[in-house]
Amino acid sequence: MIAAPAAVAQDTFVQEMSGPGEATALSPEQWTNARTQHYELPAPDSRLTITTNTAAVEECAAVANVVVQSMAFVRNATGLDLRGDIQLYVMEFEQVPEFYRFEAQVPSGRGIIEVRFVALERGESMVGSPAMSRFLFETLPHELGHDALSRIPCIRKGTLESARWFEEGVSEVLAHRFTAQFGPNRGSGFKHTSSSRHEVGVVTVDDLYNWDHEKRLPASVEVDLYAHSFRAVDQITSMVPLPSLLRELALEKDCVRLTERILRRAGLSFAQLIDEPGLESPAR
Repeated sequence: MIAAPAAVAQDTFVQEMSGPGEATALSPEQWTNARTQHYELPAPDSRLTITTNTAAVEECAAVANVVVQSMAFVRNATGLDLRGDIQLYVMEFEQVPEFYRFEAQVPSGRGIIEVRFVALERGESMVGSPAMSRFLFETLPHELGHDALSRIPCIRKGTLESARWFEEGVSEVLAHRFTAQFGPNRGSGFKHTSSSRHEVGVVTVDDLYNWDHEKRLPASVEVDLYAHSFRAVDQITSMVPLPSLLRELALEKDCVRLTERILRRAGLSFAQLIDEPGLESPAR
């Protein structure tokens, strides 16, 4: 009697575009003509897999080129050993659903650091797609920033006090600098319009330093917090090179009040951040 092959453990990846309407359920199993392309990434044991139902499979190479540059940039800009597989699903529709829930099963324990989904209109070029450009020049370098930061024990364990402003700020700075170097007018061929995510509104310092992943905030407030996080880290890293700062964090065993020491390392104070346009001192 031949034993049945052992089941491969799977993780479920979910990506949602939610809103007031009903979400369309999407999954790779719905694609009858999907093809898969594989590309090496610039890190040990790391590979990009692109699965798509579009006719222009040859455009996958242009997408892969930007992904390779993005991973190399984040590794160099942080000095951290970012590695792992990236799985990208690109699906075309006669009309892209306004709201959707995309689910994909990926093997557990395979070192997959990113699983992402991009929706295109039928016949739309990957290279000319605004959705693909947003993914390549905003989403991916930002998320790879988070993946790199997870190599730092205090951040990986979630014990870095008041860490979200720093984590999001580093990731935003990486995305901004990557796009400035490799984005539009830099020979990538992709069209990209910068978002207004770095235009600041008014939040308080308490809002910024107490920002955490559990607290649900209005979208307009979160946009402002991303903007202020970007500006704070951009200012800090103008004083202290980012790889040096992250190297110190990686060696730190006492994670309590570490972000205050980061500011002191840069010769900055909370008061200077309060003076930043759009940031108000909390009412006492």
